[in-house]
Amino acid sequence: EFANSPARKLSESFSLDVIGGKPITLKQCLLSGIDNIVKLHEKHNKSMDSCFKSFVCFALNEKKLVSFLRIILKTMPLVENYYQPWSYTKKTGFNDALHSLDRLKSIDFRLPINISVRRFTNNKDLIE
Repeated sequence: EFANSPARKLSESFSLDVIGGKPITLKQCLLSGIDNIVKLHEKHNKSMDSCFKSFVCFALNEKKLVSFLRIILKTMPLVENYYQPWSYTKKTGFNDALHSLDRLKSIDFRLPINISVRRFTNNKDLIE
């Protein structure tokens, strides 16, 4: 599945190595996770808020929330496009918040990433 996914294509675009069709770098893990979450949610027309909640659950489960957020926040086109010059994120780089969030690594999370679409997938037989 990874071989034909947008995550693989993005990995190739950013010259990231792919071994056995599985993500091997942090950036690939991030792209693959986002790809899986979007695929899961787009089938059921769920909002981007639902996707974001799933992303946070995925990142916490993987103990990579801070690492993923650092990658995202170092992507200047995203920061420039989505944050106002006066925003906390743009002014501080979100560093204090990331430091606080880093403490969550010590907790073993097992959060469902499909919580907002679970009722649709559990009732799949009723819909079909």
